[in-house]
Amino acid sequence: MAPPSSQRRTPFQLLRLGPLAAAVALGAALAACSAGAAGGPGSQPSDGQASGSPAPPTDSASPSPSSSTHGSAPWFGGYADVTLKPLYPFDDTTSDGRAVLAFVIAEPGNPCEPSWGGQYSLDKAAAELDLDQRVSRLRQKGHGVALSFGGAAGEELARACPDARALAQAYRKVIDRYAPDVLDFDIEAKNLSDVGATERRAQALRQVAGEVGAARMPQVWLTLPVTAQGLTAEASAVVLQTLRGGVDVAGVNIMTMDYEGPASGQKMLATSIQAATSTHGQLVQLFGLGRGQEAAAWKKLGLTPMIGVNDVLGETFDLQAAQGLNKFIHDHGIARLSMWSLNRDRPCSPGESQRQDGTGEPEAADTCSGVGHARGAFAAALSSGLLPSAPAAAASS
Repeated sequence: MAPPSSQRRTPFQLLRLGPLAAAVALGAALAACSAGAAGGPGSQPSDGQASGSPAPPTDSASPSPSSSTHGSAPWFGGYADVTLKPLYPFDDTTSDGRAVLAFVIAEPGNPCEPSWGGQYSLDKAAAELDLDQRVSRLRQKGHGVALSFGGAAGEELARACPDARALAQAYRKVIDRYAPDVLDFDIEAKNLSDVGATERRAQALRQVAGEVGAARMPQVWLTLPVTAQGLTAEASAVVLQTLRGGVDVAGVNIMTMDYEGPASGQKMLATSIQAATSTHGQLVQLFGLGRGQEAAAWKKLGLTPMIGVNDVLGETFDLQAAQGLNKFIHDHGIARLSMWSLNRDRPCSPGESQRQDGTGEPEAADTCSGVGHARGAFAAALSSGLLPSAPAAAASS
């Protein structure tokens, strides 16, 4: 998802990475499997896939349906950038006080050590951001704890750390410290095409699951980019490789944003629904679900819009679109709804989100949405009727 504005690039610009290794290309056919079935209008991204309907994988390495029972009830958790100033009060009791805490990445100069945004070690975050106590307060108020690794900026741990065992130790440090219910892996940009990183991530997560046991192992979610036609080829390959690596993936959370617009209002909603519908068909294939198990595939899906002004000029996700997406979640039994980001869920001050190119057009800002609304309005609209946080893993073990 979006890095700080000084580093922000459109996610789909980041996807134009050139030819992939043969193993990554395996996902291309799966990525297109449901493009012809998607309905509704939507903009056509410049890197969309060709249509087609390949059969499910049949070789001996094909993944079997996940046995995970985590997250049976739909839940909401907006992303909160932990290091962004002013600090977001995710441990507050208001309706928007439920969060997926972002982002854990590699510590600069120490590639197998986890840090918050490359700025704070875990100890420094406790001392300077009061993070340990704030996470404890969040749990005391009945909320589950979700942590996100990766993002569009910084060094993703699995890419930076060359050793799967050391990577597993890094994950254990985070789990032991914060006792999260969800580990969310936001994989985008160069990380999408890094087959070695995907393999190390799977190996490390499999090792952690064996060490901590089912009762303590958090859910694993993969957060990935989409086009209107669903998961990109690289994103599909990440899911397939992770499943074949033995990871119990709770679900795939798609970033319903930055479609290479312009799109706003109902068109933005329709494009997001098209992307979700296309991805649903892909998940049936990727998780090896049989005929008649379409409902199970919806329960493997999560959606994350970028509220307000998106990175792409002319794209705006407004409150009406948020209400429509919430209805879509309820109608289809989708597992999870998030948003980027809680830090942005407030109106902008005059000039705060204006482009500096003389056009007068709004720009996606880190700390405001770029559209007029009350503070917390997007979180309230998106979370309506959903569980107020990530579900506790222990309850479903």
